[in-house]
Amino acid sequence: MSHADTLERRICPVCKRFPAGYADSDVCLICGADTVPVSEAAGGKHRADATQPATRAPRPRAERSHPDSGGGVFFPFDGDRPERKPVWPYVLAVLGAALFITVYFRHESPQPQQALQPEIESQRGYDSGAVVAPPAVAAANAPPQTATHARPTSTPATAAGNAGGESIADSASPEAAGTVTSAMTDAAPARPAAAVPAPKAETPPAKNAVTASEMNIVNSVRYSLKQGDLTDARERFERLRQGVQARPEGRQVSDELIRRERERDAALQRARYCEAGKDWSCMAQNAAHAKDLDSGSAQSQVMLSMATSQLRWARNTRPAPSRSVAPTPARPVAASQ
Repeated sequence: MSHADTLERRICPVCKRFPAGYADSDVCLICGADTVPVSEAAGGKHRADATQPATRAPRPRAERSHPDSGGGVFFPFDGDRPERKPVWPYVLAVLGAALFITVYFRHESPQPQQALQPEIESQRGYDSGAVVAPPAVAAANAPPQTATHARPTSTPATAAGNAGGESIADSASPEAAGTVTSAMTDAAPARPAAAVPAPKAETPPAKNAVTASEMNIVNSVRYSLKQGDLTDARERFERLRQGVQARPEGRQVSDELIRRERERDAALQRARYCEAGKDWSCMAQNAAHAKDLDSGSAQSQVMLSMATSQLRWARNTRPAPSRSVAPTPARPVAASQ
C-alpha cells in the first residue's frame, strides 16, 4: 500500500472534477470551498475510472451547495446552471422595428394633406379676392361626398333601391355620380375673379449712365488735379469705363489732364537738354517747374535733386577771387636849401 492510499480521500463539492476535485486538506486548492470525505467505495470507483480513460461516466447530479462570494451563504441548486442567452439580438430587433414604423408613417402622413391642399388654396383665393381656378376645376378636385346632395332629385327606382339601407353613393354608378356633380357645378354661380394689376415694366438703364461709384471716381480725379498730382489723377481716370470717359464729364476731366501732362513732359524734356549741356541752373529750373505741375512725378524729383547737388558742389569748389594791392603813391622829395 502506497502513502497516497493511507491518506483520507476528500473531495470538493463545488468543483466535482476527478482527480482535480480530490484534496488532502479541508479546503479545496482550486476554489477554496470546504471539502468533504469520500467513502472507500466511491474512491475505488473513481480510481478505477481513472485507469480506464476510454469511456467517461456521466456526471451524477445531486443536490449540492455553492458558496456565496458575498457572505459565505450556501444556496441549493439541482444540476448545472443554465446558460444565459445574449440579449443584444432582441434589442436590435426592437430598434429595427421602431425604425421601420417611423419611416413608414413619415412617408404615409403627407398624403391627406396633399389631398386637401387644392381645397385650402381655393378657399384662400376666395377670401383674399385673388384669381382662383374656375368652378369646374374646383368641383373636379372636390371629394366625392358632394354627390350626396342629389337626394331630392333621385328617381323613384333609386329611392326604392335605397330603402334596404344602402347609401346613394354606394347604389349610384360612377357615371351617375359624375353627372350629378357636373350639374351642381353648372348651377352654382361663378364668383367674379378679381382683376390682377399688370406689373409695371421697368425702364432699362441707359447704356452709358454714370453710377454713383463712377461719379465718385470723377470727383476724385478733379480733386487730384486741384492738388497738382497728375500721376494719381491718371490712375483714377483709367478706372472709368469707356462709355463714362466719352460722356461730357469724362471728356472735360480728360482734356484738363492731357493739357497738364503735356506741359509737364515739355518741362522734363528741357531739363534733359540742360543736363546734357552741364547747365545745372537751367536743369534745376525746369525740373522744379515739372514738379510744380505734377507733385507725384518721381522723375522730376530725381532731376531736381541732381541739379541742386551739382550746383552746391560747383559753388564749394569755385576758387576765391584774388585781391589786388593798390600801389602806394611816391611822396615828393623836399628840395634842399
